Amino acid sequence: MRYHETSEHSGELLRLILPRIARHGGTYYPTSYAVWYEYLAGINPRLADALNARLNDPRPVSNDETVRLFARYIAARDVEAAEKLHAEFNALLLQLGTLASSAGADAADFSRALQEASAQLDAPLDSGALRELIQVLARRTTAVQSSTDEMRHQLESSAQQITALKDQLDKVQGEALTDSLTNLRNRRGFERAAESLLGSRPNGLQGSSLIMADIDHFKRINDSYGHLVGDQVIRSVAGVLHSNIKGRDVAARFGGEEFAILLPDTDLDAAALVAEQIRLAVGRGRLKRTGSNEYIDKVTISLGTACGYAGESVDALIHRADVALYQAKQSGRNRVETVAAAA
Repeated sequence: MRYHETSEHSGELLRLILPRIARHGGTYYPTSYAVWYEYLAGINPRLADALNARLNDPRPVSNDETVRLFARYIAARDVEAAEKLHAEFNALLLQLGTLASSAGADAADFSRALQEASAQLDAPLDSGALRELIQVLARRTTAVQSSTDEMRHQLESSAQQITALKDQLDKVQGEALTDSLTNLRNRRGFERAAESLLGSRPNGLQGSSLIMADIDHFKRINDSYGHLVGDQVIRSVAGVLHSNIKGRDVAARFGGEEFAILLPDTDLDAAALVAEQIRLAVGRGRLKRTGSNEYIDKVTISLGTACGYAGESVDALIHRADVALYQAKQSGRNRVETVAAAA
Protein backbone atom coordinates (compact mmCIF):
# COMPACT_ATOMS: atom_id res chain seq x y z
CA MET A 1 0.00 0.00 0.00
CA ARG A 2 1.42 3.37 -1.07
CA TYR A 3 -0.23 5.60 1.55
CA HIS A 4 -0.13 5.05 5.30
CA GLU A 5 -1.58 8.28 6.70
CA THR A 6 -4.32 8.02 9.30
CA SER A 7 -7.90 8.93 8.38
CA GLU A 8 -7.56 12.09 10.50
CA HIS A 9 -4.38 13.11 8.71
CA SER A 10 -5.93 12.35 5.31
CA GLY A 11 -8.93 14.50 6.22
CA GLU A 12 -6.67 17.38 7.17
CA LEU A 13 -4.78 16.96 3.89
CA LEU A 14 -8.07 17.10 1.99
CA ARG A 15 -8.87 20.42 3.68
CA LEU A 16 -5.51 21.78 2.49
CA ILE A 17 -5.54 20.26 -0.99
CA LEU A 18 -8.84 21.59 -2.32
CA PRO A 19 -7.89 25.28 -1.90
CA ARG A 20 -4.53 24.56 -3.59
CA ILE A 21 -6.23 23.10 -6.64
CA ALA A 22 -8.74 25.95 -6.75
CA ARG A 23 -6.00 28.57 -6.37
CA HIS A 24 -4.21 27.23 -9.44
CA GLY A 25 -7.38 26.96 -11.52
CA GLY A 26 -6.99 23.20 -11.79
CA THR A 27 -9.54 20.42 -12.11
CA TYR A 28 -10.33 17.94 -9.36
CA TYR A 29 -8.95 14.93 -11.20
CA PRO A 30 -7.28 12.06 -9.29
CA THR A 31 -3.94 13.09 -10.83
CA SER A 32 -4.24 16.62 -9.41
CA TYR A 33 -5.30 15.31 -6.02
CA ALA A 34 -2.42 12.77 -5.94
CA VAL A 35 0.19 15.43 -6.76
CA TRP A 36 -0.94 17.82 -4.04
CA TYR A 37 -1.58 14.98 -1.56
CA GLU A 38 1.97 13.63 -1.83
CA TYR A 39 3.39 17.15 -1.80
CA LEU A 40 1.55 18.24 1.35
CA ALA A 41 1.98 14.87 3.09
CA GLY A 42 5.75 15.18 2.65
CA ILE A 43 6.09 11.61 1.35
CA ASN A 44 7.62 12.35 -2.05
CA PRO A 45 10.83 14.41 -1.76
CA ARG A 46 11.56 14.47 -5.49
CA LEU A 47 8.08 15.75 -6.27
CA ALA A 48 8.39 18.32 -3.48
CA ASP A 49 11.66 19.66 -4.89
CA ALA A 50 10.20 19.96 -8.39
CA LEU A 51 6.97 21.57 -7.23
CA ASN A 52 8.74 23.96 -4.87
CA ALA A 53 10.91 25.12 -7.77
CA ARG A 54 7.80 25.62 -9.90
CA LEU A 55 5.97 27.51 -7.14
CA ASN A 56 8.72 30.13 -7.19
CA ASP A 57 6.95 31.28 -10.35
CA PRO A 58 3.75 33.13 -9.31
CA ARG A 59 1.78 31.82 -12.30
CA PRO A 60 -0.80 29.07 -11.54
CA VAL A 61 0.33 25.48 -12.09
CA SER A 62 -1.57 24.34 -15.20
CA ASN A 63 -3.34 21.03 -15.62
CA ASP A 64 -0.76 19.95 -18.19
CA GLU A 65 2.03 20.67 -15.71
CA THR A 66 0.20 18.70 -13.03
CA VAL A 67 -0.15 15.72 -15.37
CA ARG A 68 3.57 15.86 -16.17
CA LEU A 69 4.45 16.02 -12.46
CA PHE A 70 2.23 13.02 -11.79
CA ALA A 71 3.75 11.02 -14.65
CA ARG A 72 7.34 11.79 -13.68
CA TYR A 73 7.28 11.63 -9.90
CA ILE A 74 4.33 9.35 -9.03
CA ALA A 75 3.56 6.99 -11.90
CA ALA A 76 7.29 6.52 -12.56
CA ARG A 77 7.60 4.66 -9.25
CA ASP A 78 5.64 1.80 -10.79
CA VAL A 79 8.23 1.62 -13.54
CA GLU A 80 10.93 1.51 -10.87
CA ALA A 81 9.09 -1.43 -9.32
CA ALA A 82 9.22 -3.19 -12.66
CA GLU A 83 12.95 -2.54 -12.89
CA LYS A 84 13.38 -4.04 -9.40
CA LEU A 85 11.60 -7.19 -10.57
CA HIS A 86 13.93 -7.32 -13.57
CA ALA A 87 16.89 -7.25 -11.17
CA GLU A 88 15.41 -10.08 -9.09
CA PHE A 89 14.88 -12.12 -12.22
CA ASN A 90 18.48 -11.58 -13.33
CA ALA A 91 19.71 -12.66 -9.88
CA LEU A 92 17.64 -15.83 -10.17
CA LEU A 93 19.13 -16.58 -13.56
CA LEU A 94 22.61 -16.11 -12.11
CA GLN A 95 21.74 -18.52 -9.30
CA LEU A 96 20.59 -21.11 -11.85
CA GLY A 97 23.78 -20.65 -13.83
CA THR A 98 25.88 -21.27 -10.72
CA LEU A 99 23.80 -24.35 -9.92
CA ALA A 100 24.23 -25.74 -13.42
CA SER A 101 27.98 -25.15 -13.28
CA SER A 102 28.20 -26.96 -9.94
CA ALA A 103 26.22 -29.90 -11.27
CA GLY A 104 28.45 -29.98 -14.32
CA ALA A 105 31.56 -30.08 -12.13
CA ASP A 106 30.14 -32.97 -10.06
CA ALA A 107 29.30 -34.89 -13.22
CA ALA A 108 32.79 -34.29 -14.61
CA ASP A 109 34.36 -35.61 -11.37
CA PHE A 110 32.20 -38.71 -11.58
CA SER A 111 33.22 -39.28 -15.20
CA ARG A 112 36.89 -39.01 -14.27
CA ALA A 113 36.37 -41.46 -11.39
CA LEU A 114 34.87 -43.99 -13.80
CA GLN A 115 37.78 -43.58 -16.22
CA GLU A 116 40.28 -44.08 -13.40
CA ALA A 117 38.43 -47.18 -12.21
CA SER A 118 38.42 -48.58 -15.71
CA ALA A 119 42.17 -48.04 -16.00
CA GLN A 120 42.79 -49.76 -12.66
CA LEU A 121 40.70 -52.76 -13.72
CA ASP A 122 42.99 -53.26 -16.70
CA ALA A 123 45.63 -54.41 -14.19
CA PRO A 124 45.30 -57.40 -11.79
CA LEU A 125 43.81 -56.32 -8.42
CA ASP A 126 43.73 -58.22 -5.15
CA SER A 127 40.49 -58.36 -3.18
CA GLY A 128 41.50 -55.49 -0.88
CA ALA A 129 42.28 -53.15 -3.77
CA LEU A 130 39.08 -54.13 -5.56
CA ARG A 131 37.04 -53.53 -2.38
CA GLU A 132 38.61 -50.05 -2.01
CA LEU A 133 37.87 -49.23 -5.64
CA ILE A 134 34.23 -50.26 -5.20
CA GLN A 135 33.95 -48.10 -2.06
CA VAL A 136 35.37 -45.09 -3.93
CA LEU A 137 32.89 -45.56 -6.78
CA ALA A 138 30.04 -45.96 -4.30
CA ARG A 139 30.94 -42.68 -2.59
CA ARG A 140 31.27 -40.90 -5.93
CA THR A 141 27.93 -42.32 -7.11
CA THR A 142 26.19 -41.20 -3.90
CA ALA A 143 27.74 -37.72 -4.22
CA VAL A 144 26.63 -37.17 -7.80
CA GLN A 145 23.16 -38.57 -7.03
CA SER A 146 22.84 -36.19 -4.09
CA SER A 147 23.97 -33.32 -6.29
CA THR A 148 21.44 -34.28 -8.95
CA ASP A 149 18.61 -34.54 -6.40
CA GLU A 150 19.55 -31.15 -4.94
CA MET A 151 19.61 -29.61 -8.39
CA ARG A 152 16.21 -31.09 -9.23
CA HIS A 153 14.68 -29.64 -6.05
CA GLN A 154 16.29 -26.25 -6.62
CA LEU A 155 15.16 -26.21 -10.24
CA GLU A 156 11.58 -26.93 -9.18
CA SER A 157 11.76 -24.10 -6.64
CA SER A 158 13.35 -21.76 -9.18
CA ALA A 159 10.67 -22.56 -11.75
CA GLN A 160 8.03 -21.51 -9.24
CA GLN A 161 9.95 -18.30 -8.50
CA ILE A 162 10.26 -17.53 -12.21
CA THR A 163 6.52 -17.95 -12.73
CA ALA A 164 5.74 -15.72 -9.73
CA LEU A 165 8.20 -13.04 -10.89
CA LYS A 166 6.80 -13.10 -14.41
CA ASP A 167 3.26 -12.65 -13.09
CA GLN A 168 4.37 -9.73 -10.89
CA LEU A 169 6.34 -8.17 -13.73
CA ASP A 170 3.43 -8.40 -16.17
CA LYS A 171 1.11 -6.82 -13.60
CA VAL A 172 3.47 -3.99 -12.66
CA GLN A 173 4.41 -3.19 -16.25
CA GLY A 174 0.78 -3.20 -17.31
CA GLU A 175 -0.23 -0.86 -14.50
CA ALA A 176 2.71 1.45 -15.10
CA LEU A 177 1.98 1.90 -18.80
CA THR A 178 -1.84 1.81 -18.79
CA ASP A 179 -4.39 4.53 -18.03
CA SER A 180 -6.66 3.11 -15.33
CA LEU A 181 -9.80 4.93 -16.50
CA THR A 182 -9.71 3.91 -20.17
CA ASN A 183 -7.34 0.92 -20.33
CA LEU A 184 -5.56 2.69 -23.17
CA ARG A 185 -1.85 3.34 -22.78
CA ASN A 186 -0.96 6.34 -20.67
CA ARG A 187 1.56 8.94 -21.80
CA ARG A 188 4.50 6.88 -20.57
CA GLY A 189 3.13 3.83 -22.36
CA PHE A 190 2.76 5.88 -25.52
CA GLU A 191 6.33 7.17 -25.25
CA ARG A 192 7.64 3.61 -24.81
CA ALA A 193 5.78 2.49 -27.95
CA ALA A 194 7.01 5.50 -29.92
CA GLU A 195 10.60 4.97 -28.79
CA SER A 196 10.36 1.32 -29.82
CA LEU A 197 9.11 2.33 -33.26
CA LEU A 198 11.80 4.99 -33.55
CA GLY A 199 14.56 2.55 -32.68
CA SER A 200 13.35 -0.33 -34.84
CA ARG A 201 13.46 1.46 -38.20
CA PRO A 202 16.37 3.05 -40.04
CA ASN A 203 14.27 6.06 -41.02
CA GLY A 204 12.65 6.39 -37.61
CA LEU A 205 9.24 8.08 -37.77
CA GLN A 206 9.31 8.62 -41.53
CA GLY A 207 6.08 7.33 -43.04
CA SER A 208 4.31 7.11 -39.67
CA SER A 209 1.60 9.51 -38.58
CA LEU A 210 0.28 10.89 -35.32
CA ILE A 211 -3.22 12.05 -34.44
CA MET A 212 -3.75 14.30 -31.45
CA ALA A 213 -7.36 14.54 -30.28
CA ASP A 214 -9.23 16.58 -27.68
CA ILE A 215 -12.85 16.35 -26.52
CA ASP A 216 -14.65 19.61 -27.30
CA HIS A 217 -16.00 21.72 -24.43
CA PHE A 218 -15.13 19.05 -21.90
CA LYS A 219 -15.17 21.49 -18.98
CA ARG A 220 -18.74 22.36 -19.90
CA ILE A 221 -19.64 18.65 -19.74
CA ASN A 222 -18.10 18.33 -16.29
CA ASP A 223 -19.78 21.50 -15.07
CA SER A 224 -23.19 20.47 -16.45
CA TYR A 225 -23.26 16.78 -15.55
CA GLY A 226 -20.50 16.18 -13.01
CA HIS A 227 -17.18 14.37 -13.10
CA LEU A 228 -18.70 10.88 -13.14
CA VAL A 229 -20.39 11.66 -16.45
CA GLY A 230 -17.14 13.28 -17.59
CA ASP A 231 -15.36 9.99 -16.89
CA GLN A 232 -18.09 8.17 -18.80
CA VAL A 233 -17.49 10.43 -21.81
CA ILE A 234 -13.73 9.85 -21.66
CA ARG A 235 -14.25 6.07 -21.56
CA SER A 236 -16.67 6.26 -24.48
CA VAL A 237 -14.23 8.24 -26.63
CA ALA A 238 -11.44 5.83 -25.67
CA GLY A 239 -13.63 2.96 -26.88
CA VAL A 240 -14.07 4.68 -30.25
CA LEU A 241 -10.32 5.16 -30.55
CA HIS A 242 -9.66 1.53 -29.69
CA SER A 243 -12.17 0.27 -32.26
CA ASN A 244 -10.59 2.37 -35.03
CA ILE A 245 -6.99 1.18 -34.65
CA LYS A 246 -5.40 -2.10 -35.68
CA GLY A 247 -2.11 -3.94 -35.80
CA ARG A 248 0.77 -1.90 -34.40
CA ASP A 249 -1.32 1.27 -34.00
CA VAL A 250 -1.16 2.73 -30.50
CA ALA A 251 -3.93 4.72 -28.82
CA ALA A 252 -3.17 6.55 -25.59
CA ARG A 253 -4.77 8.94 -23.16
CA PHE A 254 -2.36 11.80 -22.60
CA GLY A 255 -4.26 13.11 -19.61
CA GLY A 256 -7.55 14.90 -19.02
CA GLU A 257 -9.57 14.87 -22.23
CA GLU A 258 -6.56 14.63 -24.60
CA PHE A 259 -5.64 11.53 -26.62
CA ALA A 260 -2.95 10.46 -29.06
CA ILE A 261 -3.00 7.81 -31.79
CA LEU A 262 0.28 6.66 -33.35
CA LEU A 263 -0.13 5.07 -36.79
CA PRO A 264 3.01 3.29 -38.10
CA ASP A 265 3.32 2.94 -41.88
CA THR A 266 0.50 5.42 -42.45
CA ASP A 267 0.80 8.52 -44.63
CA LEU A 268 -0.88 11.83 -43.87
CA ASP A 269 -3.92 11.26 -46.13
CA ALA A 270 -4.63 7.86 -44.58
CA ALA A 271 -4.17 9.29 -41.07
CA ALA A 272 -6.66 12.07 -41.88
CA LEU A 273 -9.19 9.41 -42.96
CA VAL A 274 -8.74 7.54 -39.67
CA ALA A 275 -9.16 10.82 -37.78
CA GLU A 276 -12.34 11.59 -39.71
CA GLN A 277 -13.74 8.11 -38.94
CA ILE A 278 -13.07 8.73 -35.25
CA ARG A 279 -14.68 12.19 -35.38
CA LEU A 280 -17.82 10.83 -37.05
CA ALA A 281 -18.08 7.85 -34.67
CA VAL A 282 -17.79 10.08 -31.60
CA GLY A 283 -20.42 12.46 -32.98
CA ARG A 284 -22.87 9.60 -33.64
CA GLY A 285 -22.64 8.33 -30.08
CA ARG A 286 -25.40 9.02 -27.58
CA LEU A 287 -24.64 8.67 -23.89
CA LYS A 288 -27.12 8.30 -21.06
CA ARG A 289 -26.38 9.39 -17.54
CA THR A 290 -25.69 6.35 -15.40
CA GLY A 291 -28.83 5.30 -13.52
CA SER A 292 -31.22 7.43 -15.59
CA ASN A 293 -32.77 7.71 -19.06
CA GLU A 294 -31.41 11.22 -19.57
CA TYR A 295 -29.14 11.66 -22.59
CA ILE A 296 -26.30 14.11 -22.29
CA ASP A 297 -25.57 16.71 -24.93
CA LYS A 298 -23.88 15.58 -28.12
CA VAL A 299 -20.16 14.98 -27.65
CA THR A 300 -17.73 16.06 -30.37
CA ILE A 301 -13.99 15.84 -30.78
CA SER A 302 -11.33 17.87 -32.58
CA LEU A 303 -8.29 16.20 -34.13
CA GLY A 304 -4.96 17.23 -35.59
CA THR A 305 -2.73 15.01 -37.73
CA ALA A 306 0.92 15.11 -38.74
CA CYS A 307 3.22 12.71 -40.57
CA GLY A 308 6.75 12.08 -39.35
CA TYR A 309 9.92 12.47 -41.33
CA ALA A 310 13.41 10.98 -41.10
CA GLY A 311 15.37 12.28 -38.13
CA GLU A 312 12.36 13.81 -36.38
CA SER A 313 11.97 13.26 -32.64
CA VAL A 314 8.78 12.03 -31.02
CA ASP A 315 8.37 15.34 -29.19
CA ALA A 316 8.67 17.29 -32.44
CA LEU A 317 6.00 15.13 -34.09
CA ILE A 318 3.71 15.60 -31.08
CA HIS A 319 4.23 19.37 -31.30
CA ARG A 320 3.29 19.49 -34.98
CA ALA A 321 0.19 17.37 -34.44
CA ASP A 322 -0.71 19.66 -31.51
CA VAL A 323 -0.43 22.65 -33.86
CA ALA A 324 -2.93 20.98 -36.19
CA LEU A 325 -5.22 20.23 -33.23
CA TYR A 326 -5.04 23.89 -32.17
CA GLN A 327 -6.04 24.89 -35.70
CA ALA A 328 -9.04 22.54 -35.50
CA LYS A 329 -10.10 24.14 -32.23
CA GLN A 330 -9.66 27.66 -33.58
CA SER A 331 -11.61 26.81 -36.73
CA GLY A 332 -14.76 25.87 -34.86
CA ARG A 333 -14.05 22.45 -33.29
CA ASN A 334 -15.52 19.10 -34.34
CA ARG A 335 -13.15 18.90 -37.28
CA VAL A 336 -9.87 17.39 -38.50
CA GLU A 337 -6.88 19.50 -39.49
CA THR A 338 -3.55 18.35 -40.92
CA VAL A 339 -0.11 19.91 -40.87
CA ALA A 340 2.42 19.28 -43.61
CA ALA A 341 5.78 17.66 -42.84
CA ALA A 342 8.70 20.00 -42.30
CA ALA A 343 10.88 20.53 -45.32
